[in-house]
Amino acid sequence: MFSIEVDEEIDAWSKIPIPLQCQFLKQVDLEAEKCWEAFLRRNIMLEELAKEIEFRGVPKYEGWDRLKVAFVGSSYSLYSSRELELDYGTYTAGYAVFLGTNIIKESYYSGVLSKEQTRELKKTQSILELLCTNLERTIALYCLKKENVDFMVINKGFYHFCPNVNTILDERIETGKFENGRELVTDTVDKSVELLESLKTCCIISNVRTSALDGWMIYRYGDDSRCVGLHDSSILARLMPRNSWFAYRWIFGKPGLYTYLSGLRETYLGHNKRENFKEVLKLHKNKVNSKVKKLCNSVSLARKLSRYYLRNAMRYSPLCLEAHAEVEVAPLIAYLMRVEWKFGLPYPIEFIRRNVFLPSKFAAGFVGMIKERVLDRSTH
Repeated sequence: MFSIEVDEEIDAWSKIPIPLQCQFLKQVDLEAEKCWEAFLRRNIMLEELAKEIEFRGVPKYEGWDRLKVAFVGSSYSLYSSRELELDYGTYTAGYAVFLGTNIIKESYYSGVLSKEQTRELKKTQSILELLCTNLERTIALYCLKKENVDFMVINKGFYHFCPNVNTILDERIETGKFENGRELVTDTVDKSVELLESLKTCCIISNVRTSALDGWMIYRYGDDSRCVGLHDSSILARLMPRNSWFAYRWIFGKPGLYTYLSGLRETYLGHNKRENFKEVLKLHKNKVNSKVKKLCNSVSLARKLSRYYLRNAMRYSPLCLEAHAEVEVAPLIAYLMRVEWKFGLPYPIEFIRRNVFLPSKFAAGFVGMIKERVLDRSTH
């Protein structure tokens, strides 16, 4: 059963007329009943799903404490300055190399993007995010080639940036070695492919929103009667025991199939009222092929990815890991599960995230210092 925390602050309610309060209270009763029914149904579906999912204990690997593992992270902050009439983005990336549980090397890098406010802020943000990712991938390749690591762990998915690239392909950048968005996208994709094909690189996936398990149920039974109605991360948070791990391929068979199944759930729910199931499958296949063509040429490699979930303690949600299907991940899983965990993450991952993190207002402070220097010059 779950617990509910009720806020003692009721000022927001007292500020609206009593008739509206009464109307919303009736809605509270209706929604509470719906939530309770959904909770009971989900429990039944979870019990059924639990019978078909395999969880495994921590892999046995005696040399885990001698592994040399590099962890790479990045972050960015964006601010629009009305006074300077410019949009400023700041970004960082860094790496930390661990030998077992001991850090033996770390280094950090940064960059700045400034653009006139004639462009949509959303496009500037997309460019900034991609510059940040490019720096991250450059550092990761350096670690692979110069630090001779056994594994490379990146704090973002291999292709997390692809959905936004089409909007910036023809945008001018003129930052560093890139003249336009197309050059930046191409270079970032090439670096990502090189990391993927190294068979040493794994990625941490945050804010996982795939629904492959529900998609699997729809594919098997032709309807959504056995769907739980939750994202995979929420389902696994309810089912996984501590000190265990899970892989989609153990139940789906093929790597990369989780992306197809996750999308199938969305397609089915959007079209099942006017299409039979065979038509839904055909429609989804065309949708997948179209999506791959619209992204980047090398993104088809995403079909070779496997995803894994790790759980160290019951108070934390499972951690999602992504890697090429041919990577022997058992040694890395053993390593990550045996090092100290902080705030739901293995310590090396938490360490690099914390050190490269830029608060949302960092760019505002950066711009503030620029304005101070501009004012100083204007007074001399």
